[in-house]
Amino acid sequence: MDELTQIRAELLRFVNRYNKLEKTPFEVDNGELLYPSEMNMIEAIGKGTGITVTQLCTAFGVTKGAVSQTVSKLEAKGYIQKDRNEAKAKEIMLSLTDRGQEIFEKHERFHRKMDQSLEQLIAGISKEKLAAFREILDLAGKHLDTYLNLRKKKI
Repeated sequence: MDELTQIRAELLRFVNRYNKLEKTPFEVDNGELLYPSEMNMIEAIGKGTGITVTQLCTAFGVTKGAVSQTVSKLEAKGYIQKDRNEAKAKEIMLSLTDRGQEIFEKHERFHRKMDQSLEQLIAGISKEKLAAFREILDLAGKHLDTYLNLRKKKI
């Protein structure tokens, strides 16, 4: 197997594991399950001040319908609230409830642990190699975008 085929196979294995992780729900204190897409939304709202559905669409690269659906679920579960922007009547501002803030803080602690663990794993890798890795990921992403755009067109 040539080098490029091996790289593509390893990337596929990584993406499949990542996708599995993204589909595995988190159990919160009350036994309720929150899916990663919901946790990511809580995280984005928790980090943003007065964030809107449109801003979430841009941040996640998904449709308004997808964001609105998740926002509605989180609101029904008591994690977020919607408030009208007084300056722009049509605009809805999203914020975390106290319950949402608790989950946000727990999730932040989880990410810090995860990041510390990854930092330990890559501690021996030079900054130059890490920069090269980021560059390769960026180029591979752009390459995938090209093929995604081709699929949108009928060829």
